[in-house]
Amino acid sequence: MVTTHTLNLFVGAFTLLNITRTQNGNPIADVTYGEVPAGTIMYTPTGYMSAVLTATDPSLRPLDLTLPAQSNQTDAEWAKVGEHTLGYSGPFYFNDTVSTDDFHGQIIHGPLIAATLPSFVGSLQHRDFVFTENGNYLNLIGNLGDGVVDSLWWKRLVRNVTFV
Repeated sequence: MVTTHTLNLFVGAFTLLNITRTQNGNPIADVTYGEVPAGTIMYTPTGYMSAVLTATDPSLRPLDLTLPAQSNQTDAEWAKVGEHTLGYSGPFYFNDTVSTDDFHGQIIHGPLIAATLPSFVGSLQHRDFVFTENGNYLNLIGNLGDGVVDSLWWKRLVRNVTFV
């Protein structure tokens, strides 16, 4: 059962510290976001969330692109940005069929309202969660299929109001 304490732990903003990707329990390289990914995830007290993840390596993310796109910028450069960036937003709720305590359980992002990856729109993204150090660190664990699991560690940036 999700408690008010658990909901209070989620409310706020977190910055991405790292991503560890494994396949069948063995570490594998994260070719999506590279060795030093960046990201932010936010949860509101009204039940909405948004996340953005991106590579920081210039070889995965051309730095000279602008909005609006310019005629000298290639489709290949823009495709590279798209291949190494993910953003999405929507409601969130807790999976009541998974055992939950104040610091462990499963959160569901979705159905997603907006996403840089069109196949994510309308989807449900299940993430096991673990809070450590009194809620200042959040580990979100997602199963990508074919035995591939991402473990994303986030550090709290902002602690918002508490629910009563």
